[in-house]
Amino acid sequence: MSENTKFLSKIIPSDIGGKPNTVIFAFGNGLKTELSLDKVPAETITQLALHGLSQKGGDSASGMSKDRDFSGAYAAVQAVLDNLRNGVWSSRAGSSTSDLVTVIAKIMKIGEEEAQKKVDSATEEQLLAIKKNPQVKEAIAKIQAERAKENAKAAPKLDDLMKSIGL
Repeated sequence: MSENTKFLSKIIPSDIGGKPNTVIFAFGNGLKTELSLDKVPAETITQLALHGLSQKGGDSASGMSKDRDFSGAYAAVQAVLDNLRNGVWSSRAGSSTSDLVTVIAKIMKIGEEEAQKKVDSATEEQLLAIKKNPQVKEAIAKIQAERAKENAKAAPKLDDLMKSIGL
């Protein structure tokens, strides 16, 4: 076995060689093991989903912890959650429009579709550098502030909430 052999490959249904509802763990020495969700109790599947959601959200913000970039991390997690709510697994999916895509389109004066194509072709390092740019961060923060305002309008009135607990 060569030093260049991948130690572990995780093969999911959409990968070449994948099986429906199954993850295959293929080790560099030829050993394989797998688990189909059909063989897992429902409550365990829920725990797997929650763990995966936690990991996916955390992974999106992990590159910003060193700089303590809380607003950038919030934006990254929010974009993941928004995409998941809309049935989009990856923020790099062709038709998704994240805050970053919206901001790039506005700043560069191009359409969101063209901006999305550029984001889709960018490396993770390039995207991280763009997300850290002060002009981009400010524009994303404005979008998020507008979203928060709209959410606040739809939320129950604070007075009503306080009355419900006797205040």
